[in-house]
Amino acid sequence: MSSWPQRTALAIAVVLLGWGLLDAVGVLGGAVLAVLHLTTGVLLGASTAGRRVLRRVAVLVGSAYLVVTAFGVSDRPYGLDAGPAGDVLHLLVGFAGVGLAVACAWSARRHRRLSRTDPG
Repeated sequence: MSSWPQRTALAIAVVLLGWGLLDAVGVLGGAVLAVLHLTTGVLLGASTAGRRVLRRVAVLVGSAYLVVTAFGVSDRPYGLDAGPAGDVLHLLVGFAGVGLAVACAWSARRHRRLSRTDPG
C-alpha cells in the first residue's frame, strides 16, 4: 500500500467498521445501517491492495452511500434514516468514495507516466 488514495481508503474503512459496530450494538443506527456500514467497511478495506480494484470498489461504495443518503432524507420509512448528522456523514462518505475513485485513476496515470521517464 503505497499511494495516498489507498491509505485514505483504509482510514475510511476503519471509520465505517467502527460506525457499523456502534450500529450493531444499538448505540447509533439500526440493523440495516449496521450491515451497510460493516459490509462497505470490509469491502473498502479489502480493496486497498491495488489501485485498480480500489477504484472500482470506491465507485460502488460512493454510489451506494449517495443512494442511501437520498433514501435517508426521503419522507418514506425505508429504514435508512440515520438522522440529520448521519445523513450528512453518508453524503460525505459518498463523495469521498467517488473522490477516491478519481484519485486512484489519477494516481495510476501519474505512476505510469513517471515510470516511463528515463532517469539518466
